[in-house]
Amino acid sequence: MQTKSSPNFSEIEKFLSEKFGVLGENIKIKKIHGSFGNNSFVITAFIYNSKEDKEKTEITKKQPVAKAA
Repeated sequence: MQTKSSPNFSEIEKFLSEKFGVLGENIKIKKIHGSFGNNSFVITAFIYNSKEDKEKTEITKKQPVAKAA
């Protein structure tokens, strides 16, 4: 994958889904690290077998509890 600027999460997700033949919803990108002046990047990502596996494994932020009036 060639790019002039830092790739964003959606570009990486699309690239990985095409390369590995999985749905984008089964990919969790943790980190994109690049060196200044260099067009190479180190990407840390996890690919899961299903959306359910991803949801069971990944930690999500708690939703705020609505106050009863």
